[in-house]
Amino acid sequence: MSLTLLALALLLGIWVLPRLWLALIRNKITVDVKFSPTYVTVGEKVEVFCLLRNRSWLPCPFLELGVELPEGLSLMLERDDRYLRYVTFVQAHQELEFHAVCFARKRGYQPLYHHPVVVKMNEGLGLTLLMLSKAQQNSMTVMPERTVENVNWFQLQEISGRIEQFHWLQPDETLIRGIREYHPGDPFKYIAWQASASEGQWMVKQFSASTEAVVCLLLNAQMFQEYWSGTRHEEFDRLCEMVQAYAFELENRGYRLEFCTNAILNSNPTAHFFSNQTARSIGALLGELKPYAALDFMDLWKGYVRTAPAHETFVTFTSYWESSWDLALAEEQRLGRHVERVFGPDLLVEAPAVSEYAWSRQADNFKEKVTG
Repeated sequence: MSLTLLALALLLGIWVLPRLWLALIRNKITVDVKFSPTYVTVGEKVEVFCLLRNRSWLPCPFLELGVELPEGLSLMLERDDRYLRYVTFVQAHQELEFHAVCFARKRGYQPLYHHPVVVKMNEGLGLTLLMLSKAQQNSMTVMPERTVENVNWFQLQEISGRIEQFHWLQPDETLIRGIREYHPGDPFKYIAWQASASEGQWMVKQFSASTEAVVCLLLNAQMFQEYWSGTRHEEFDRLCEMVQAYAFELENRGYRLEFCTNAILNSNPTAHFFSNQTARSIGALLGELKPYAALDFMDLWKGYVRTAPAHETFVTFTSYWESSWDLALAEEQRLGRHVERVFGPDLLVEAPAVSEYAWSRQADNFKEKVTG
């Protein structure tokens, strides 16, 4: 009888104790995964830190920790290997930190919330298995690679020369140098009215050129005629690499940079223009961009470019172009803005019969003829 009771007590203990252990430790295990640094360039090393905490007064004899890295990271630079696995044990009220080194392989925003950490553990006998999924909120950004292969040096030299020529030929209306007599062809808006009244003849203001040229790098994420119809991931990544390379080269030549895009920014989807940028900060923005256009290129152009300061230089990076857009760019150049185009390696050119923009231009021209 005593042996029977002992056997029953042993079986009861084997059945109860693992479940009691499971109930007491279930919500006491926490995992926190962090990256360092949080902004890297493609090809650079990234350190991964996993902090495991046991806040229970019970130990965990067996624990397996599985971490899946975001798609832009890999344990091997040459191939895709994104899975980390640790097997250990944890004492009561103990913290363990695991460290690994991976590499940035792909541009983009790399969040961890799509890749929860999986924790497997048991009481040591393997009678009860507990699996937990721990969501993570940390993230990092992989900026595009900056290589000289992405720069067309002959084109960059031409662009730089035209920027300098345009910059010094175009006056800065905030820097008044003096007043002189009117000559045929002088803009009517430059007439100095008070000086003209006192001198009895038409006089115009003279302006100096600004000492600092501003270049706006404009990235077009539209890849097809309908901006919402799709994207080309690899082509967009190549465009980002080109923008990054040109940004550093133009910054080294002393130009002040601005950035404008119709792509979706992960941290602020409604933001499209960014003033007073450095090449490094533009790289950080490029790393956060999704390869999808939030609006049509012409809407971006009309929304910002036409309200930008006069005589500003725009360098447009695009892998899609429509023939009707040439009219818009030509009109802006006629108004005094300097526009350059840098095409991606796989350029698509569309020539729609009559675009909406062309129709609006024809309507405006017709109104001018009728009212004129």
